[in-house]
Amino acid sequence: MVVALIVVAAIALLPFVISKPNRIVLGEPLPIYLALPQPLAALVLVIVGGGTIMALLRTPTLWRLLVGFGLVIGLTIMLGMSADGLTPEGNTVGRVSPGAGFWLLSFAFALVAADALIRLRLSPVWRLANLAAVASAFGIILIAGLLDDVSMLREYANRGQAFLAEARTHLFLAFGSLGAATLIGVPLGVLAYRFRKLRVGLLNTLNVVQTIPSIALLAC
Repeated sequence: MVVALIVVAAIALLPFVISKPNRIVLGEPLPIYLALPQPLAALVLVIVGGGTIMALLRTPTLWRLLVGFGLVIGLTIMLGMSADGLTPEGNTVGRVSPGAGFWLLSFAFALVAADALIRLRLSPVWRLANLAAVASAFGIILIAGLLDDVSMLREYANRGQAFLAEARTHLFLAFGSLGAATLIGVPLGVLAYRFRKLRVGLLNTLNVVQTIPSIALLAC
């Protein structure tokens, strides 16, 4: 029932995409039946409706898994097709970005797939195989260029070097802080386990530090 309510809200109340003449101005929110050509939009709505009914009924778990993942992948392809259709030929400044409806529909059917995956009680190897299959499907979509007209991919095409530089900075900060925390935290944890006085002093210090808001520590 929750999935059905999410799907109805995503289709009836929320935009599937946001179409902008450029990346600065406010865009026009478009529901799924306006973001795609009418015959295709009607087909997508029928498929989404069928997937929602399958989620509500006692259908075989494996079918629910396939339908859930299939619809998430299908909606991603539809996002690329709507961006391609809404972007005029040769236009390099227009932007079409995913709207709240797209994200909510994807979330609803990902929820269906995750529920089915749990009910199947698969071994860890099969769970990883499912994850690899879904990641491969999204990789194929990207390599095939089906999302090239979506705003984020357009920005990447225009500013690829800046994206890569910021990604390297992000990875350095994330793994650098993780490495520093590991180098300091693991030895201290071992010592605190062995020496009670150190453990008491260390825990009291950490308790005091944790009461200070993170923003205050960053400001210092």
